[in-house]
Amino acid sequence: MTSSPYLSGVSGRMIDLPHRGNQLVVQCKGCGREAYISGREIVTRFTKWLPAQVSEWAATLHCGTCQSRHVMVYSKRDPGGEGFHVSTAEPGQIIWARRLNAWLNEVGSDIWEHRRVITGLCADEDLARAGIRPFRVPEATGGPT
Repeated sequence: MTSSPYLSGVSGRMIDLPHRGNQLVVQCKGCGREAYISGREIVTRFTKWLPAQVSEWAATLHCGTCQSRHVMVYSKRDPGGEGFHVSTAEPGQIIWARRLNAWLNEVGSDIWEHRRVITGLCADEDLARAGIRPFRVPEATGGPT
């Protein structure tokens, strides 16, 4: 019999955590080990889980030390999510979008690809006005080989 993870104050889709500047903390209830997963790590290591509910992802976890499946998952502010604003007058939604888009670009994706599943994302026009454009992979230059 498998146990359900205990979710403390965290719900919604995985992609909403880094979008809002949060990280995940996973604590094993068997041995007490804690793991911190930054917003950037959520995006770059768990890309396929971004549209899924946090509870779905958490149900797949087990402790790497004691193998227990009894885990508690909660979110907290991610200090690595700071510094993505152009000016202090910029709205929070734009800062959130810029941060998430930068991390998605690291895995060859962008916020435009995921916009339908992100809670509270600003309008497409606002993203474009803020300079948040769809990610493009540079084409080969065709220079000498």
